[in-house]
Amino acid sequence: MPERESEEPQPLMTFPGPYLTVREAADLMGRTEETVRRQIRDGSLPAVKVGSGPKAPWGVPGPYLERLMAVEAHRERMAQFYAAGGVIGRGDEILERLEASPNPPDIKQAVRETHSRHELFDYLEREMREDPAVRQRLETLDEDERIEVAAQELARRVREHERIQRRAREILDEEEEG
Repeated sequence: MPERESEEPQPLMTFPGPYLTVREAADLMGRTEETVRRQIRDGSLPAVKVGSGPKAPWGVPGPYLERLMAVEAHRERMAQFYAAGGVIGRGDEILERLEASPNPPDIKQAVRETHSRHELFDYLEREMREDPAVRQRLETLDEDERIEVAAQELARRVREHERIQRRAREILDEEEEG
């Protein structure tokens, strides 16, 4: 009589240990042992037989399970983030997503202002790196001094840029009135 094929999945690859028992994996995942066994059977949770024989217990690779749980936790945090009106993007993309988000106007305005300030910092930092006089002065300093001088120079340039913007707004306002 031919031997009946096992309904248990056969491991296709090896995973690094240590291995957790089905009970340990269930406790860690906050699921029942039967749910973990079902996931092993359907292949959604990798496991290997620990030992030999038909009654050998399944072992769930601990490092894989930790990574899986970290990914699931991240997905949950991101779902909460988006549900709360969170926005992610680069450059103008973030501003487009912000406008389409359910955030109230005051939050949108604060994000736009923060985004503008970050863009200003990026622009001025690039400008500083391209300025040979600033670059030469920073190269002669040790790490702490370099950071302090660079921060002071950046702050000076930000203040100057903000004064220019304020004056430009004043000129535009005067032109509209006149």
